[in-house]
Amino acid sequence: MDEAFVLGWIGYYNVILFILLWLVTSLLFGFLHIIISRFISGRIRYYQLIIVTLVTQLLIFFFIVFLLFWFLDNILDLKLPEISLRSFLNLSFLEASIYILIVNFCIAFIVYISSIIGPGNLQKILSGKFYKPLVTEKVFMFIDLKGSTQLAERLGHIAYSNLIQDCFKDLVVVHSYKAEVYQYVGDEAVLTWDLQKAIDDNNAIKAFFVFQKRLEERAVYYEEKYGTVPDFKAGMHGGIITMTEIGAIRRDIAYHGDTINTAARLQGECNRLNVKLLMSEALLTEMDLPSNYKTTLKGEMQLRGKNGMIKVFSIEEKSVQNFN
Repeated sequence: MDEAFVLGWIGYYNVILFILLWLVTSLLFGFLHIIISRFISGRIRYYQLIIVTLVTQLLIFFFIVFLLFWFLDNILDLKLPEISLRSFLNLSFLEASIYILIVNFCIAFIVYISSIIGPGNLQKILSGKFYKPLVTEKVFMFIDLKGSTQLAERLGHIAYSNLIQDCFKDLVVVHSYKAEVYQYVGDEAVLTWDLQKAIDDNNAIKAFFVFQKRLEERAVYYEEKYGTVPDFKAGMHGGIITMTEIGAIRRDIAYHGDTINTAARLQGECNRLNVKLLMSEALLTEMDLPSNYKTTLKGEMQLRGKNGMIKVFSIEEKSVQNFN
């Protein structure tokens, strides 16, 4: 079989072969980018993440090419001459590199924008779901670093910012409990759930204590780097809120309503009551807490700016010894 015939054969089947490769590699690239981002995002700079992803994708692409030709030659017994593989790879390298760059850029851009505005919100904005205000039920948790003023004075601006950055990287554990990060404000993070997701299996409460445990597990790291182990307090409340798309220069999803204000003010009461987690009675009655949680009525209080009184409970996780 001469080279001219081989190159002709390659030209005839190139379109089909490339379509198959593009379909397979596109799916792989999407999964690959998500996996790589999940494991190393936050540990390296974003452009380094893109480079790592690109190199990995190129290697996978050419592995697939070799695997495909091995299958055609050995399993289907087409007996393709070696020159066909070399020619295909030579012809494919530029096209594959350009294709991978374009696909990777598109995936990276979509993933990055989605991470900024929150998972699932990009398609909602594009579809116009929040163009008009939408009334729904949500649970909010305001998490705030205890003793932040003293820490900022002792550590200085740069070290304190690094501390906050590390804490909020560890906050990723709440994702396993259906939590969405609504926003970061200084040393405070605002988490939110759909009401049903929050009360299912007590996800909202578990998220807070899992975050606390994550910080405790990394106590040695925080002590060595910052001379302290960060401790957070939180306030939780659920109810009806309004969701809407706002802004012209910068578009965002905003929540409005008394529910979010109440959660913020409950968090503000934690220091006065010397507790880590406060929850309104209205939300607590929706929960079905197991016996390893201790609830304590902290009294009825009128929160600043609100009419009427609400009952407030502290939530503690019992130690294993006490539970047994």
